[in-house]
Amino acid sequence: MKKRWQHPVLISLVCAVFLLAFGHGVPFFQAFSPQGLTKKVFAEDEDKDKDKDKDKDKDKDKDTDGDEGGGGEDVGGCNRNGKITLDASRSLIQGGGTVWSNNQLDHGMSASKTLHVSLRTGGNLTTVINTPGDDGVLAETQAEFQNTKQIYTDLAQPGGLGRLTYFDNPSNQLFDFNRYKAAAIATNNTLSWSEFESRVVNEEQLYGIVYVTLDASAGEKTLQTGSINVKGTLVIDLINGSPSYKVKIEIPININPVVSPTTGTAILSPTDFDAWSIAAATRTSTEAPFPWPSGYQSAWDEIATAHASKDPRGVPLAGYKTFGQHEDMPALMYSGGIVDIHHAANISGVVYTPDFVEIEQKQKNGEVQYVNGAVVAGSGIYLESSSCGGGIAVVYDPDTVDSLRVTPSPSSLKRFAWKSE
Repeated sequence: MKKRWQHPVLISLVCAVFLLAFGHGVPFFQAFSPQGLTKKVFAEDEDKDKDKDKDKDKDKDKDTDGDEGGGGEDVGGCNRNGKITLDASRSLIQGGGTVWSNNQLDHGMSASKTLHVSLRTGGNLTTVINTPGDDGVLAETQAEFQNTKQIYTDLAQPGGLGRLTYFDNPSNQLFDFNRYKAAAIATNNTLSWSEFESRVVNEEQLYGIVYVTLDASAGEKTLQTGSINVKGTLVIDLINGSPSYKVKIEIPININPVVSPTTGTAILSPTDFDAWSIAAATRTSTEAPFPWPSGYQSAWDEIATAHASKDPRGVPLAGYKTFGQHEDMPALMYSGGIVDIHHAANISGVVYTPDFVEIEQKQKNGEVQYVNGAVVAGSGIYLESSSCGGGIAVVYDPDTVDSLRVTPSPSSLKRFAWKSE
């Protein structure tokens, strides 16, 4: 833990925020994105631990895709020594904000798809938190990471806000899906699975709240042709499903994407990933320029100006609160099941499921998987980077969650929202 966070005044301040959030119904995630946040980065290379990790791999279980649960082995000519970056430098909590779950973080070549937040890479793991280390940069050393890694998901650690016990009840939803459906109906934006798949195959650009209903009784789905292109929010409403149900995304997924400086398209390159990661890891001040671009605001601006008929904001909804002009909305939200991304990803905004998220570099063609917002999953998160992939980055962006309205909770939690002052 950084010395700055050992100061009793700061600890008292965070505790006060906790009490306000839970005791008085004040917006919960305000605690993570107040104005004037400090920023922090961690960089780690675990080469020294590879021998230890290889020993652990001998006892690994097979994952849910049938692949081996451990790493470091050659797969299609690729070694799984890839790159993962978590940048929580805009969060008040050290490390908190990028990956949200009930479960604690696990890192290494032995990380597997279990009820954890697992980061499986034997190469470079770069984490970014909110205060400089003893070396003067915003990059955590491995030793520093050991002191903060539990806070990444278990926010009850000193300075934290308590883990998301909201997900202890599997029937709880963080968002009111019926409200999103009402907005999609009002903007003529509801699709069956077959209709959505047709648009994906044709690589159509979709706008607003795109609400897709998927009946899981017909079996799991795999998207293999085309690309997903949405500016706004993509909702997958799973019916007749289970927490283990998957929609495998074997094609590029672009939701509120940024434009690659090197390709000029939504497909990011390894050069982009390396440049942003290095810039993040070498910052010496939280006032230094933030290197990670976002397509979130520009996407919603485009919806308002060029596709107003698809803009849900300000549209009256029968029985539900109208979406406000400045209200944030997730980028990708599942009502249940596993978010399973295997191809290039360029997403600005929150990715959510009450169950499990898997982001894996299966294509092995230099694809970059980029989420600038947050990943929230009740049962756990699994990130797997391959040396033939371009890298995985999850960046906390309070601008995508400051006004993100969530549902009323049972008595264990007050109604909360991500909103800045």
